[in-house]
Amino acid sequence: MRRYGRHLISLLVVWSGALCSGQAVTVCIINAKNGHPLKKQTVTISPLYKKGEKTPAEYDTDVRLETDASGEVRFTLPEPAPARVSVWAGLPSEHWRCRCDAAVFVATQDVVQNGIVEGQEFLTKSATPLKASPGRIIFLARPITLFERIMAPLARE
Repeated sequence: MRRYGRHLISLLVVWSGALCSGQAVTVCIINAKNGHPLKKQTVTISPLYKKGEKTPAEYDTDVRLETDASGEVRFTLPEPAPARVSVWAGLPSEHWRCRCDAAVFVATQDVVQNGIVEGQEFLTKSATPLKASPGRIIFLARPITLFERIMAPLARE
């Protein structure tokens, strides 16, 4: 019985270490008003290593990808996985409101284990809140209203 317990513990340690290593992260951008994906949008992902944390010999500090027809990009985390990642989407601010217009810093383990949704406040009141699956970051964006477009120049002055 002890032998099985040791094997189980070893398996859990190996599995939890592999949870982040080589793990793919999917970033998805969705129109909160109608649920349609936003294609051909630039997403920048940066692995962020803490001071003194082991880093890979070579890795890209800023990876720029473009969303596909389903509004998604896939990024494979370097090994060893960073403690945090920075994710930013370059939506044109004159057309969209999104919490992705500035870098969002997320713990890698949170993304890999739970998934992250940014921008739930942009959903209509009747919409059901979204829940991301493990390994996914969902950005909800909403189109800027006509009133906001009219008021924007006045707000800058």
